[in-house]
Amino acid sequence: MGPPKQSGSNIQNVLNKFRTDLSRNAKVLADGAKAREEKIRQKSSASRRPTTQKSRKGKSSSKGQTNASSGGKGEQAWMNDAKGPEELPLGLRQKQVIDHVKDREAPVSIEEILNATGRNIEIEADLKRALEAHPKVAIDGATGMYTYVPDAHVKNKQQLLDYIRASGAPVPVPEILDSYKQVTEDIISLKKSKDIIGLYSYHPDLNCEVLYALDPSLAGLEADGDVSALWANFPLPDTDEGMDEALKKAGIAPAPRKEKPKRIVSEKKKKKRKQTKLRAVTNMHLMHLLEGEGPTMIDG
Repeated sequence: MGPPKQSGSNIQNVLNKFRTDLSRNAKVLADGAKAREEKIRQKSSASRRPTTQKSRKGKSSSKGQTNASSGGKGEQAWMNDAKGPEELPLGLRQKQVIDHVKDREAPVSIEEILNATGRNIEIEADLKRALEAHPKVAIDGATGMYTYVPDAHVKNKQQLLDYIRASGAPVPVPEILDSYKQVTEDIISLKKSKDIIGLYSYHPDLNCEVLYALDPSLAGLEADGDVSALWANFPLPDTDEGMDEALKKAGIAPAPRKEKPKRIVSEKKKKKRKQTKLRAVTNMHLMHLLEGEGPTMIDG
């Protein structure tokens, strides 16, 4: 007995059910693929999260430090990553204020500091305390103005020359570099005019160029011929060791000299060459070539 015949309506119902099941299965497959992609994305995000947390931890732990580049980050990196002024380390905020006050070379108000650097000293209590304790910052109690305090209080070339002349000892160049903006150019100018001379000092406490003022009353002074000849003909040792020895004999302590770093030459370990065993070398395997009569001619 064969299968029962189905009417046209039943066939249509079967087709409709098939289409419904097909669309449902396609939706299930699409949702599954979407869920897998979301799971992969979350897993990838989770693998990067510890690095971000470590970076945030570095930020929060650097707030109380005075080093502007805490954690190895530069100033611009801190500025880019910070969401607000409270996230910048104290050292960086303090540097911003001091750099601005130094560049102005004049008393600066709190309002100007706020407009120029974004630092609100009245609100940032830790910054205010740090600036009050900083040796390079002076605060006027009456006006509340902030002023930069250099090591040498000079503002122009003439004051610089007077400062060097009045100093009882050679003036180290780093001591006057933060005095005013044109100080480097004025040092060069004073050297060209022969008002001062610069020599490099290798003294451990200095290790920099030092400046001496030339006595203007000695300008144009000429030595006698015999003195000049004595100076020119006096023999000097050829080596530093010989010069030091000659000074010691004269009762003069040699000036400290910058020593060249000694290069330690490491001796390379020579690899021992393996001794090969000598084996007897013979031509016993060629003995069959000698059997019979030997050739009488080389060619032919």
